[in-house]
Amino acid sequence: MSAESTEELLKLLRKRGYEAPSLEVKAAVGGLPKSIWETFSAFSNDSGGVIFLGLTDPAQGAQPAQGFEAERTVQQLESALRDLDRPKITPPIRPLISIEPLKTGQRIVRVDVPEGPPQDKPYYVTSQGRYSGSYTRIGEGDRKLDAYEIDRMLENTVQPVHDREPVEEASLEDLNPENVQAYINNLKSKQPRAFAHLSDEDALKRTGVLVRSENSGPFVPSLAGLLALGDYPQEYFPQLDISVVVLPTNRMGETLEDGVRFLDNRQCSGPIPFMIEDALDVLRRNMRSRSVLVEGGIGRKDVYDYPVEVMRELLANAVMHRDYSPGARGSQIQVELYPDRLLVRSPGGIYGPVDVRQFGEPNVSSSRNALLARLLADLPAPRTHHMVAENRGSGIPSVYIALRNSGMRLPDFSNTLKRLEVSVYSSVESEKNLNHTNEKPLESARVGRDPVERQEEIIKIVSGSSEGLTLSDIQARLKESGYGASRITITKDLNKLEKQKKVSPTAPPRSKNRRYVISQGT
Repeated sequence: MSAESTEELLKLLRKRGYEAPSLEVKAAVGGLPKSIWETFSAFSNDSGGVIFLGLTDPAQGAQPAQGFEAERTVQQLESALRDLDRPKITPPIRPLISIEPLKTGQRIVRVDVPEGPPQDKPYYVTSQGRYSGSYTRIGEGDRKLDAYEIDRMLENTVQPVHDREPVEEASLEDLNPENVQAYINNLKSKQPRAFAHLSDEDALKRTGVLVRSENSGPFVPSLAGLLALGDYPQEYFPQLDISVVVLPTNRMGETLEDGVRFLDNRQCSGPIPFMIEDALDVLRRNMRSRSVLVEGGIGRKDVYDYPVEVMRELLANAVMHRDYSPGARGSQIQVELYPDRLLVRSPGGIYGPVDVRQFGEPNVSSSRNALLARLLADLPAPRTHHMVAENRGSGIPSVYIALRNSGMRLPDFSNTLKRLEVSVYSSVESEKNLNHTNEKPLESARVGRDPVERQEEIIKIVSGSSEGLTLSDIQARLKESGYGASRITITKDLNKLEKQKKVSPTAPPRSKNRRYVISQGT
């Protein structure tokens, strides 16, 4: 539900002159427009939104529509939503409907549509069917979801098993002997009770590297097994690799005066452990570095624009959590190194009940590819003593920690059903950002680590407002002051401060008018 008042939203509409991703206007003179159900579907599938009924187009000033009947419209809407025998939207939705008086004395209808639970998506216009009537919000309009996007939504209700599929054309000979031996040695060392007595082939069967082919045929590599331990998986899946491009400017497609579009352009192929290492090599040789003394003053080490552990974790997360369904196997993981930032793009959005706003917090993880994640957690990485991935939900938190310790800006995430993008800004760009916001790099390294400091900052922020602040207001101002955190974390902070009688809410939970003020006597 939107925390903004109707007057605030109307002011925004009139200032912009057009609708917004979470704001829709319909005149609804003479009855409910048919397109309202498409908007209900879109808001329920996305992040929710507000529909105003009884207003002219924002380009015409978003003024009260002549002839609009508020009570009749509410009755029609409530009646349609209550009719479970002939539902307009599947699954049924429960928006908050209210009649809003304006300062002019006229009345409009406001409909707050919440985002639906992930396990219930997609919400679709019943008469159009799931694959023709599921919508999403793009800009100020509703767009039909395509079959791939709908399948990804449905996939969130179950554990995908695409990584367990047998690769029918492959055989045991397609696995790299050195990779296999390193993997099995690690298994027998860490879990002797389960694996010490097994032959190598039986160990591969037990862990899902080898699976029975269709129709009870011979054992063949699974997709996960081939990607993790194969000699050259791209023989069967040419696009399941990592592309790395190094660009001369901060925009894709721009060229230098001599026509150069890419400073480097590499396809990193082979099994996952070697793809990651090859991609890291390309990045390291194309970014700035400086030599610094190691701790104790003995020897030196190269320090790059981006911490090596950050680059490694982003690549490992991309290959481990990307979409490996048949519809996505023609898409690569794309890595783009710009002068100001590093961008990693992987096919398929976030899987499971995970929100990008929770990234960086501990124990926030959901594995789309459970078998692959398990294999990579037991597979030693080349040239290191670590496993390719930890599979403990610690990857993104470790990225946040490394960036904070380096005094760098935290990553930006962009998530859709089709892809996930993460951008990390270079040390130089981060320093510019910190200087612009009057933050010091060493202070930034402490951001978010101490909840007591964050709670003290909340008290400071709230005390500066005479009317109180909403949760969204507090989150935005915390981010500005360098103490950014998710809504869940901030809510926990506020609950704790409320128990300590340091802040007080002005309305019950879930109320759209709920604000926080400093408790009397604080």
